[in-house]
Amino acid sequence: MVKERRLYHLSSGMQLMGILFLLFIVDGLTLWFTARLDYTITLEHARAILQKTAISLEERVRRTIDSTEAILHSGVVRLQDRGLEAMISSRDEWSRLKRAAETLPDPGSIWLLDDKADLLMDSTQYPSQEMNYSEREYFAPHRDKGVELYIGPVVKGKITNKYSFTISHRIDGKDGSFLGILLAAIDVDDFTGFLRTIGVGEDGTVALYRTDGILIFHQPMKEEYLGRSFSGLKLFSTFLDRSPSGEYESDRWVDGVRQLVAYRKIHGRPLVVVIGVPTGSILKEWQTRFRFYTTIAIIVFFALAGLSWFARRTVSREEKERSREIAGINRSLTEEIAERKKVEEELQRARDGLESRVEQRTRELNTAYEQLRTLSARLESVREEERKRISREIHDELGQALTGLKMDLSWLSTRPPENRQSLIDKVTPMLDLVDSTVRTVRRISTELRPGVLDDLGLMAAIEWLVEDFRHRSLIECRLMSGLKDAALDQNLSTALFRIVQEALTNVIRHAHASRVTINIQEDKDMIVVEIEDDGKGIGEHDISDPGSLGTLGIRERALLLGGHASFSGSEGRGTVVTVRVPMRQEREYHA
Repeated sequence: MVKERRLYHLSSGMQLMGILFLLFIVDGLTLWFTARLDYTITLEHARAILQKTAISLEERVRRTIDSTEAILHSGVVRLQDRGLEAMISSRDEWSRLKRAAETLPDPGSIWLLDDKADLLMDSTQYPSQEMNYSEREYFAPHRDKGVELYIGPVVKGKITNKYSFTISHRIDGKDGSFLGILLAAIDVDDFTGFLRTIGVGEDGTVALYRTDGILIFHQPMKEEYLGRSFSGLKLFSTFLDRSPSGEYESDRWVDGVRQLVAYRKIHGRPLVVVIGVPTGSILKEWQTRFRFYTTIAIIVFFALAGLSWFARRTVSREEKERSREIAGINRSLTEEIAERKKVEEELQRARDGLESRVEQRTRELNTAYEQLRTLSARLESVREEERKRISREIHDELGQALTGLKMDLSWLSTRPPENRQSLIDKVTPMLDLVDSTVRTVRRISTELRPGVLDDLGLMAAIEWLVEDFRHRSLIECRLMSGLKDAALDQNLSTALFRIVQEALTNVIRHAHASRVTINIQEDKDMIVVEIEDDGKGIGEHDISDPGSLGTLGIRERALLLGGHASFSGSEGRGTVVTVRVPMRQEREYHA
């Protein structure tokens, strides 16, 4: 019985999932077919509108060109009859030219150029300005090829400063010679109104091209279109060769925007009109409807899913309750197991972290202990060497001097001089020996602790140390300082003196330098001491080596002062020792 009920339970769940899946498929397919049909209808409707608009634009352009050609032809005949000189010298002829410009089918102006493209007369003002238009595209075909009527590309007028395209007519003399050009400049701004009336949308564009890809006009117009060739468009490379009219979807139009494009070639003219509307604008209403269709499909799906769920819920309430209880037990067990695993992982991470920190701290303590033991042994060795040196100097120099004095005094006591001059001759060497003994005592005392450090302060003591360093090592040493001794206590001065002394000793022993610079400055509440040499340079191994007692001693003195010391250098580029210590010491320090 238990097995049969379990099979029934699984079959019920599978039936519900199957129903929901089927509803989802049916609902999705319905949505897809509806949206696809609406999409196709929307594009077909847009294509029909664009074709009608292209026909309207074609008729508008043909009417403009035909009417303008007739006006220009009439003007050329009058010019041939009366001559250029008679025309340009008469204000009445200028008035006639102005009225002819007003009869153009679209707003524009008429211009008269001679055989050198110099401006003779224009309908905008009288008299005309002196200008030359030989660089315009239309001039060379009229002059060199004998072209009678020429439709030129869009240009920006030198006088009117407006965008216009030109329709020009050649003027021949009675002997067939080239006399000049009569041309009409048609303002393209008027086509903006046409763009608003044809109903292609706010983002739509209208354009007129020559079949060689040269732009005659474009609305909306931009200055970047001037002088450009658009022969690389699909219109000229593919579609215009297939049919004189049609539409296609372009993935890259003039503005780099995907558009639905309709075109028509003007019969009897090397021109083609183009209407373009961004695909996004065409599909904007369709997208709104698509969102509506999607919302309806989602509502229907969830409504049917809710009904299915409710039906199953009414026939399987007890099984669902039982499943819920089992699921609750499983969830509790899962959470408890997960919690235990989490606790165990946290304990393991804490144990590993603690062991790692203990090992690291042990290594640090061992390293510090070894460094301190090495430093202590070094200090003891230095003290012993200092004692030996002082003992040797006292024995060799002071002992010899005192022995000599004793011998001289003994001689005086046993053999008194016979006269004063003999006494002076004997006492004078003794006085010199006493002076030498006094100098030796002073030198030994100064080497133990310079008296100038106590009497004159840190900077005077370091100056003495620098002078002594130069004398002993023959190395150039420069001292720069901005430090005031009055702000330093005796212990700090002594420690800084020993740091500089240790650094100079390291230069003599290891650096092989030719120049040393010592810079001592104040930086807010800190004293910065920088010793730089141009020697062989200190390496990373020497900096971190526990056996480098010179660097270790400098570090320890800086740490005891509440500061720190750093060492930097590279092979062949010298070494820089930088020590930063606070100016005010909170605890007593014994150097």
